[in-house]
Amino acid sequence: ISIEDYYDYTGATATITTEDTGQPGSIKVGRNMFSSSNSTLDVTFNIKEDDPNASLIVYNSISQKIRTLHDGLAPRRVDLLKQWDGKNDNGDRVASGVYYIRLETKRFVATKKVIVIK
Repeated sequence: ISIEDYYDYTGATATITTEDTGQPGSIKVGRNMFSSSNSTLDVTFNIKEDDPNASLIVYNSISQKIRTLHDGLAPRRVDLLKQWDGKNDNGDRVASGVYYIRLETKRFVATKKVIVIK
């Protein structure tokens, strides 16, 4: 996947904000490392204008789609909270490794790196 907006803040909330980058949206990941066996990962995103086709997708390190967290309408200026439970679209737990959560709208793309440990 293309990593156009990539930030990694170990042990803290990773954030891209519209005020800091001038981008038309933001994505926040509750933490960038978690155990897929006993927790969920909070992912919040917010965009400046309505988008009927916004997507929030988890990819593995070789760009394969793992899980769709959101696909559809994203109203403007509303914090949308999605959770990833460390599973793929088939309901199977993912292996330990590096994953990327990508928010894509008609005017904005952001990617966050997440490490899953077992």
